[in-house]
Amino acid sequence: MLLTHAHIDHTDPDTILPLSEASPEARFVAPSTSRNALVEAGLDRGRIVVPAVGESFEISGATVTAVPSAHTELEYDPERGYPYLGYVIEWNDVTVYHAGDTVVYEGLIETLSAWDIDLAFVPINGRDFFRTQRNIIGNTDFRETVEFTETLDIGLIVPTHYDLIEGNTADPGHFVSHLHAMNPMRPHKLLRPGELLYFVREADV
Repeated sequence: MLLTHAHIDHTDPDTILPLSEASPEARFVAPSTSRNALVEAGLDRGRIVVPAVGESFEISGATVTAVPSAHTELEYDPERGYPYLGYVIEWNDVTVYHAGDTVVYEGLIETLSAWDIDLAFVPINGRDFFRTQRNIIGNTDFRETVEFTETLDIGLIVPTHYDLIEGNTADPGHFVSHLHAMNPMRPHKLLRPGELLYFVREADV
C-alpha cells in the first residue's frame, strides 16, 4: 500500500489497520509523517517503509519511485524528509503517476519528464485565500492540471480530489471542458465511487 501523506483522507488508521490484519504479508510505503501516525495507532513499524525520494525500489513486482509533492508549497525537514509524496509506479509495461496532493512546483515537470507517463491521477480542487484562511490546504486547480497533462503528454488523465470534503470540492465538468478546449483528443476518465479502472497500454506502432 502506497500512502502519500498523513492527512486523514490519505492515511486513515481506521481503514489501514483492518487491512493490515486481513493481509498480514502486506507492507506499507509512506512518508515519515504517515509512518508515525500508523505506529501510534498500533501498526508494526517493521511493516512500514519510508522511501528515499528519487531512488527506485522493487515491491510486489513493480518498480516504484517516490517524488516530492507540494501541498500548497514544497516542504522539507532534514529529519523527517518530505511530508508529502507522489509515486511513479512502473508495472506490467504501464507507467502510472499518482500525485497524492500537490501543486506544480519548480522542478516537478523536469523530474517527471524522465518517464513516459501512461496514466496519471492529479487533483483539481485548487486553492484560494478563503480556504487557506480556514486551514484548508490546496492543490492544483482544473486549469493547472490540464496544462500539466499537456506539458507532460500524459496518456490518460484521471482528475482527483474534487468530491470528498465539504467546502473543498470542484466541478469536474470544468476540468473536462477546459481539457477539451485545449486538446479534444486527450483521453481522460472521471471515476465513479468504487469504479474499477482497467488500463491496457496501447502497443507501440
